[in-house]
Amino acid sequence: MLADLQTSLLASAIGCGMTNIGSIQFDRNENSGTHFNWLFTDTRGHHELSHISDPDELGKLTQIYTWYATQLASLMTKLAAFPEGQGTALDNTLILDELGLVPRGVESHCRSGAAIACSLPAWLTHA
Repeated sequence: MLADLQTSLLASAIGCGMTNIGSIQFDRNENSGTHFNWLFTDTRGHHELSHISDPDELGKLTQIYTWYATQLASLMTKLAAFPEGQGTALDNTLILDELGLVPRGVESHCRSGAAIACSLPAWLTHA
């Protein structure tokens, strides 16, 4: 799948020192109308699914957000495979993942959430 190739390319570029900064964008935003046909069969796009209040249908959003989180985990695993200094490339990387997640029932087009993954330097953790 394309996402796996993108995370592999980014991790390799960081891991071998070709770059210190990288970015991956899997979609423009949840309003793009992307159909996640590799996850489930549905004619509705991500945006339309985000307005559903039926508990049985909300599982599709969970599958979408789980897929995004899995891509982040894959990138982190790949970075951890590259030795760097006393640790790995993951140990020396700050990752900001803009998730766009909000609790159900909060209807807003200005919603956002972010996850940050990083390791603290040894000198800071032993202070």
